[in-house]
Amino acid sequence: MDKILNDYLEKVDKYLKPMKVTDRMDIIKEIESDMAELREHGGLSANEIIDRLGEPKKLAQAYLGETITETKGMSFRKLGAMIAFYSMAGLGGIIILPVTGITSIALILSGILCPLCGLVKLLASFVGYDIPFIGFQLGSFSASPALTLILSIIVGLVFAAIGWGLWLVTKAYIRAVSAGSEKIRGRK
Repeated sequence: MDKILNDYLEKVDKYLKPMKVTDRMDIIKEIESDMAELREHGGLSANEIIDRLGEPKKLAQAYLGETITETKGMSFRKLGAMIAFYSMAGLGGIIILPVTGITSIALILSGILCPLCGLVKLLASFVGYDIPFIGFQLGSFSASPALTLILSIIVGLVFAAIGWGLWLVTKAYIRAVSAGSEKIRGRK
């Protein structure tokens, strides 16, 4: 393969560092295969191939976006890929991704912690303890421990639902940013 194409692949690999080595190697092999196909069947020169693929940073950004949106669940590796993607996503990503990403995680965690706090309040009341900083109060009305548990479950579900919705918005934004790079790679 030409030095120009190898340099291009090295740059893409550099931008894919947050990903697992095996995933990076698979991506690089896929790009090499695309380059070989463009050269053999398309009759393109090395410079024409690079022009067709676009900037290495944008191509890597598309692959990072795919990794984030196509894998299920949450992990530190996915968070690393998200941070790398965010760093390449531009000005919109500087505002949208942190707000939706961080808020979604905070709300999901709050949705989990809220019912746990209600349960702690109820269990503490069974053994004669009062935990005054856990509860629901509206004016002079203060909810009993049993009502606190019920209200905390409802509030927790609302927080978790809003957090999950924001997580889906985050993934949709990443997909939208990646879509432009998909066109460059000739997949759409």
